[in-house]
Amino acid sequence: MREGFLPPERTAMRYFEYKAGIQHYLERHSVGVSWQELRESLKLPYVRPCPEWTRRLEVEIGLVRQKGAGRSLLWTLHGRGGTIASRIIAKG
Repeated sequence: MREGFLPPERTAMRYFEYKAGIQHYLERHSVGVSWQELRESLKLPYVRPCPEWTRRLEVEIGLVRQKGAGRSLLWTLHGRGGTIASRIIAKG
């Protein structure tokens, strides 16, 4: 992980732990979730997602990130959930 992704009080995790946690969470939340929700719910030790790991998730598990409400991106798995409009409405 590059500097700036990890707050000083948290320790790094391995990619396979990160991948498994995100994949399982997104399988249970097909409507889509923000990075902030993923980070807080999974207690991820990163302030923001690593671009390299995010690209790997797109290829390996079918991660899709689409514009949500405001500046947020909704994370979901390819083929899961409804249209982007239904996700925004569901998230409120």
